[in-house]
Amino acid sequence: MKSLYPPPPRNRSWVFSTALLLSLLAPPTIVRAQSSTSSNSAGQFLVKASQTFSGAQNISSITLTGQLSYYAGSDYETGTITLIGRADGSSSANLQLDSGGRTQIQNTFANGQGCSWSNPDGISHTSQRHNCMLPFAWFLPQVALFGGQLPSIGNLTLATSPSSGDSILSWSVAPPSAVAAEQKPLWAHISAFDLVFDAQSLAPILLSYSAHPDVNAAVDIPVTVQYSNYQQVNGAVVPFHIQKYFNGTLSMDITISSVIVTH
Repeated sequence: MKSLYPPPPRNRSWVFSTALLLSLLAPPTIVRAQSSTSSNSAGQFLVKASQTFSGAQNISSITLTGQLSYYAGSDYETGTITLIGRADGSSSANLQLDSGGRTQIQNTFANGQGCSWSNPDGISHTSQRHNCMLPFAWFLPQVALFGGQLPSIGNLTLATSPSSGDSILSWSVAPPSAVAAEQKPLWAHISAFDLVFDAQSLAPILLSYSAHPDVNAAVDIPVTVQYSNYQQVNGAVVPFHIQKYFNGTLSMDITISSVIVTH
């Protein structure tokens, strides 16, 4: 496996040595540009970024397997994780931790974007729809994003960070089912995300979106995902280090050990 990109600067991706620091330090925030381009320019940018990710290859899915450090409040567990991201926007995550197995499943956006999860008890739970609005896998957005799977009803814009020159792709969509005028702004807000691309490599380095309490879609809980240590595997450029922050605190620290690319 050939490494294509050096690790990002320290202000983009951090490695912590103690649980105390993990709880005290938050992920970086996105500095928005003052202006953005149209969806046409954003689409052209995605074509360029897609060439970096997979060249001219069609990729149907990518399976990532690795080691996981899992943080939930004061609890800390280790184990393994298997992540599958597909070109249609569906994905699954299988966690095998000290306390048992956990799963997260996301269906395609076109099929209602249903999501489910289970804890070590094995009981499957359906997620609230307002917590299932990403049109791609949070751990590997490239597979669906570069496959043109964003719904046509969405609003896609592209901006440039004034501090780093990184490209910031933003998107939001109000589903057709949100027919009431007062519902559309809320659903557009719920579905919004920012995906930051490195200015030189065009590889995604930071994803930002919001989760919400099951009983209140209007309350935002920030979620940030960082990608680093990109390597080339079977034609695809894949991050081998993924960190997911929930409400400013690290919740998953994933080190990938194997990758399967399905064309």
